Amino acid sequence: VRPALASSISATAPLTTGTYVLTCEVEVEFHVKASSSMSILVNNLAITSLKAIPEAVYPNSASQVFCAVSGPTDPNLTYAWKVDDEAIPGTGATLTWTAPLELGAYKIKCEVSDGQATVTKDVDVWSATGPVIISLVPDSAKLSTGAATNIVCKATSPASGELTYVWT
Repeated sequence: VRPALASSISATAPLTTGTYVLTCEVEVEFHVKASSSMSILVNNLAITSLKAIPEAVYPNSASQVFCAVSGPTDPNLTYAWKVDDEAIPGTGATLTWTAPLELGAYKIKCEVSDGQATVTKDVDVWSATGPVIISLVPDSAKLSTGAATNIVCKATSPASGELTYVWT
């Protein structure tokens, strides 16, 4: 980081991971100064994928949730799992989750730590007895008269049959 005259800077992370201290010093006339420092953690740990297979299961049936990470090759990564913000047993990169009898979407969160940084990601899994619409997303939510847009319906079902779609 180089001296700057502006109230903000663009800092580039070093190529080596670790904790770095960044200090800002402000000066006015007669050399009256104030300074403040902050720590920035440079760490490449990231969750690259969190996938549930299947995304929808019958009540009391299991879904496998897989967490893939990139960054440190540290074999001592720790994993913690939560469902709807409640901790559940699970310590590895794969979780077997059994859907409750109550139907609905459940947010499964994986938290991965390497001792320096912690990253989280979540995925929705459904306890369902029929098809579930995961998302309904248009390319554009605002159209001019006569204009067209593509709309994608992402759906799943605990049944193994092919889904059919009817649009009205």
